Amino acid sequence: MIKTQNINDKRYKIQVSKGSAFKYETGPDMLKCHQLMILCGCRGSGKTLSLVNYLRMLKQDNNCDRILVISPTFTSNREMLMDLGIDDNDVFCPDDKQSIYNVYNIIQQEADDYERYIEDLREYEKVMRLIRSNKDISQLDPELLLKLDLNNFEKPTYKYKQEPRLHLICDDCQSTRLFGQRLFNNLCCRNRHLGMYSKDFVNINGTRGGALGCSMYLLVQNWSSNVNPIPKAVRNNACSLVLFKCRDSKELDNIYRSVAGEIDEDSFYKIYNHCTDEKYSFMLIDLFPKKDDRKYRKNFNQYVSLSNIPDK
Repeated sequence: MIKTQNINDKRYKIQVSKGSAFKYETGPDMLKCHQLMILCGCRGSGKTLSLVNYLRMLKQDNNCDRILVISPTFTSNREMLMDLGIDDNDVFCPDDKQSIYNVYNIIQQEADDYERYIEDLREYEKVMRLIRSNKDISQLDPELLLKLDLNNFEKPTYKYKQEPRLHLICDDCQSTRLFGQRLFNNLCCRNRHLGMYSKDFVNINGTRGGALGCSMYLLVQNWSSNVNPIPKAVRNNACSLVLFKCRDSKELDNIYRSVAGEIDEDSFYKIYNHCTDEKYSFMLIDLFPKKDDRKYRKNFNQYVSLSNIPDK
């Protein structure tokens, strides 16, 4: 029998932060962002097809502004990916040591550009308030007034409709040197902290400092492998798992063991078999669902629980 004794001092009680580990709102049936999604399935199972459809939905909701890709097979998938508006300059080779640095630099540049825009916007609004109130603006910084004058006192514009929503696809990289790099582990585990703002920056929502962040999607053929398996730190930081039909029972057992804390074994296999009973269909495990009863799905469009799986 376990005995407990409370400490009657409020200081010892854990204070839960009002903030969220997820950066921005998504639609009620979309996954939270920033996302770290692992899509696992053999060749031809539908990993890329499914991800393209999901990113297309995010774009339709204005939650996908720029997509970066690290992949040795982008060219062969170009037709499938082309309507996502991916720039060729945002595609990198996983065997190039510079690729991860390129991704870091792009995300940081996006953060710097956004921070600069917000600062320019605040300066513009400050000057315009003075002008509208007929107050003297001669005491303002001459360089600021010159910058505004050169722009004909036009309101600053920005390339996106909001703070950038960035996404990174890592496809067919498991057999490359990318998976063996410590920097890659760091990239996955810190994805929501990438693109740091300056500590004094105040975003339009009133938050100070923080980071831009980037959602990540890892498309792999093997969950476990003798060469370059998915790093444990990456698996433990995943927000969602997309599992396609697996031919290897030992591999599937390894996948189950990675989520054993979320679901019992019998339930896992029953839901998995139901979700993967059609071509290109998959089991989606949302590890941070918006509602507790929406943790499992067949594809993106069907919530699944044991109570609604038909007996076969």
